[in-house]
Parts: sequence; structure tokens; C-alpha cells
Amino acid sequence: MGLIIGGTVLVALALWAVIAPRQQWWLLTAWRYRDPDANEPSDLAYHLTRAAGVGTIVVVLVLGWQLIDFERSPEKAAADARAARAERFGVSSARLTSAPPAVANSSLGRVPLLRYATVGDSSDSADLLAGLGTVPPGTNLIVAVDGAHEARTMTVAETASSVTVTLHGGCSPTAPRIICDPADPVTARSRPLPPVRLFPVTLARPLGSRSVVDGSTGTEAIGR
Repeated sequence: MGLIIGGTVLVALALWAVIAPRQQWWLLTAWRYRDPDANEPSDLAYHLTRAAGVGTIVVVLVLGWQLIDFERSPEKAAADARAARAERFGVSSARLTSAPPAVANSSLGRVPLLRYATVGDSSDSADLLAGLGTVPPGTNLIVAVDGAHEARTMTVAETASSVTVTLHGGCSPTAPRIICDPADPVTARSRPLPPVRLFPVTLARPLGSRSVVDGSTGTEAIGR
């Protein structure tokens, strides 16, 4: 917004210089001199002012067009997506993965829920998932798991006030075991191991004001 306002003011001043350079000089510059008539620019100086004004307008319009073109470019969308994921999940690298089977398996360890995000028409959810592939139809919730963990099953229990997501699994084959050791949980690290794994969830109804509970800890998960 600041660039738009600044560019508009600059073009207006340049256009004024093209149309009426003498008037512009008398209104903006003449007051600096004790004898303005003796210091008024020559006709050549006014012509150069007009040329400078035309050049300024051309430069501003070209830069403005390039800025608009960049805002619509795939590179800008990808950069926005990485920034949105870094803000929400702690890292910009993420992988959208099919939801694990809904099987309660007590023989596996419980996998902590890193974050969650609602899916809808908001630009925030669109930025989070941009470039990660197609989100399954009906998905209205995304749960994120630290890349150090591998979730093999997932159960979802809905009530009127909450949604409990319980993930079971273990250490990712690509992660050093010490990183995902239960004695050194994700909360002990400053950021998760990339790529964060994102699992789509289809709820019976939109999350709304209900809370999301991490079934591995019984505490409310972070997100919205």
C-alpha cells in the first residue's frame, strides 16, 4: 500500500512538471530565493524538467507493472506459501500425505500433534497448502506432525465441544532416533524436523469454535 501511495504521488508531481514546470517552480522552489525573478530557470531548464518528468512517469509505470506482475507470479505464491507454513508450523518445508488408517493400535507409540489448521475459503489456508498437491474433497482440518515422527494410524473422535485426534506410530526411518526419543519430545527442540507431515481430516461438520485435543497428551492442540 505504501508503494502504491508513493508511486501515485511521484507520478502526480512528475505530471505536474510536464504540464506546468514554471508553475511548479514558483510554488515549490521560488520561496528559497530573496529575488525569485533573478533566479528563475531558463526555458531550456524548464524543457529539461519536462523531459525528467516524462522519464520519471515511464520508470514508475514500468516498475509498477513489474511489481503487479510479480504479485501474480507463481514465485510470489510459492514464497507466500513458504512464509505461511514457517509461521504456522515452524518450518517452511511440508508434505501433504494421505491420512493414516483409522485404526486404534495400542502396540504403537503415540505420536504428538504438532499443530493444526482449518481448511476453508480463507487465503490463510490456501497459502498453507499451496504447491503441496490436491487436498481431498471434504477436508476441513489439517493436522501436522513433526518430520521426526511417522504416524501410522489416526483416530478422530468428535463431540459437540471438541475434536480429539490421536496418532500412533514411531520414529521416522529418516530421522536419528535420539531426535524423536520420548525423553526428548518435540517441545524440547526449537523447531520441528522438516518436512512437516500434513494429514487431511474430514470432520462430520466444520470445526467452528470447537477445540482440537491431542490424543497423545490429552491437552488442547495449537492452531486454528
